[in-house]
Amino acid sequence: MFTKTFTRERHIEELRAELRGCLDAEEAEAIRAELEAILSNPDSIEDDERLASLAQPGGSSCCGCFR
Repeated sequence: MFTKTFTRERHIEELRAELRGCLDAEEAEAIRAELEAILSNPDSIEDDERLASLAQPGGSSCCGCFR
């Protein structure tokens, strides 16, 4: 459970940091949407599994924070 929670918290922090520095409106909207989805359903098993896979080497995200 610790790893999943840490992964989620790290992803949220990464999204917020990326949003602060984002200059492209479309990219900012995509980041906002992903952040809102994560924050709106903090207990989702699907999110936990998706975020865990993104944290693996070679994982990717629409915002690119795990690249």
